[in-house]
Amino acid sequence: MALVQDLKVYKDMYSLLRLILQARKNFDKFYRYSFAERMMMTAIDCCELLQRANSNKDYAVRYLNEFSVKFSSLRLMLTICRDERQIDKREFSDILKLAESIGKQATGWKNSFA
Repeated sequence: MALVQDLKVYKDMYSLLRLILQARKNFDKFYRYSFAERMMMTAIDCCELLQRANSNKDYAVRYLNEFSVKFSSLRLMLTICRDERQIDKREFSDILKLAESIGKQATGWKNSFA
């Protein structure tokens, strides 16, 4: 079993968390304390679910399903912030590319258990 820190999906999820933290600095006050806080915590939850899936193969599919739900919620919040012009187009483009990659990796990982 690989260390979770060595998994590309985990590294990408951590990078996404860092991008959210950086983008948060430019949010209006309302969004910084509502959406940004929730996005940060959801991204941290996603990292934890990847750790759990990696450490417990018997429950990996369950954790990856939970990850999928949380990750979908995170993508929704990111889209709302873009629509409300809290994230500029360049930042959102970087975030979207990373999110697409994470989604594909997590789905592939989950499908490998089937």
